Parts: sequence; structure tokens; C-alpha cells
Amino acid sequence: MKKLNLKKNCYKGKLIVFEGADGSGKTTLLELASNYLSSKNIKHIKIKMPSDFVRNNPIFTAYDNSVDDSVRKNINLTDLTIFVSGDRLLTLNSIIIPALMKENYVLCDRYCYTGYVRSTNNLIQKISNRFIKPDVVFLSSAKPSTLKARVKARKSEKYNYYNEEDVKQQIKKFDFLAKKCNFEIIDTEKSLAENIKKLHEILNKLL
Repeated sequence: MKKLNLKKNCYKGKLIVFEGADGSGKTTLLELASNYLSSKNIKHIKIKMPSDFVRNNPIFTAYDNSVDDSVRKNINLTDLTIFVSGDRLLTLNSIIIPALMKENYVLCDRYCYTGYVRSTNNLIQKISNRFIKPDVVFLSSAKPSTLKARVKARKSEKYNYYNEEDVKQQIKKFDFLAKKCNFEIIDTEKSLAENIKKLHEILNKLL
């Protein structure tokens, strides 16, 4: 894997990204961050990538919600990642950047890093380098066994296909990016109080 070279955020607003494997707790951290910014009366918006347009696409749904590997093998992951990356770019240019221009904080659930971790094709890297660099990236972390238990506890995903080896590879790639791109790692196996304290300390540096 190569380090991504994202564009500098030249806008007055702040871009805060939450990344991690499924079940790592990134969405929970995002909500905690949103609550904290609200308590400080800081204008912000919450974005989830990919958009509902992609999430409701039958091909994406077939891949993401499959109950076995046979369906997934018939869908080219690189092609799917290009489709999702394009959606992320559209969201960046049509929603995120205008919000940053208005001095808003933007909290983003997943970003281009997810696509890069899931498919390291050179074309994906070129697309990813068109994104702007976040002011901070929170990488939520947990043991593979914990990730699986959390995902399987969700009613909507309980019976979905789950590839443990693929998840372990994602963790390794996220760890690589964390070192190269200076992500803030939050171990969600620790107590909620500890995570909130660390989250607030990092956010305070941006305020």
C-alpha cells in the first residue's frame, strides 16, 4: 500500500472523519462528537458515505447484504469501489465543501480511506487522491472477535455473509494508513468514559 496524498483543506470549516471496520464503533463516536459540538454551539452537519443512492442500489445491496460468497464473487469489487468512490466525490463537492465554505464543521461517517482499504487498485488510489485531507481522522479500533460479535448482534446483519479474514486484512490496512496519515486511534474496547475524554481532548484542539 502507498500513502495517500490528499488535497489540503483550504476552507474555514473543519472536516472530521470517522473510519474503521464494521462494528468498530465509528458511528457511536461520531454521535458523541456531534453532541459535544452541539454543547459548544458549533455549527456542524453529519454525513454518511456512501449516500443512500448507493446503499439502495441493487448491486451494492446484493454485495453488501449477501448471505454467502457466491453472490459476491459475481460482482467485481474494484468496479463497485469505483462506483462508490464516485458517489463519495459527488458528496464531497456538492455537500461537504459548500458546508466547509460556510465555516461549518463536517462529521463524516467513512471517507475515501474505506474504498482504499477495500480495494488497493491503482485507479482507486488516483480517485482517492482527489479528496481533501480531513483535519482529523478518528480510527475506531477493536479486536476481530469483538467486531464480529457487534455486527452479528445487529438484527439487519445477523445472517449476512461475514469474512473474518477479510476483516483482519482491513484492520491491517487501516493500521497502515493510521501510521502514515496520523489518524487518532480510539480503542472502543475501553470504557465509554475513557473514549469520551480522548475524543473531547482531540476535538478541543480544533475549536
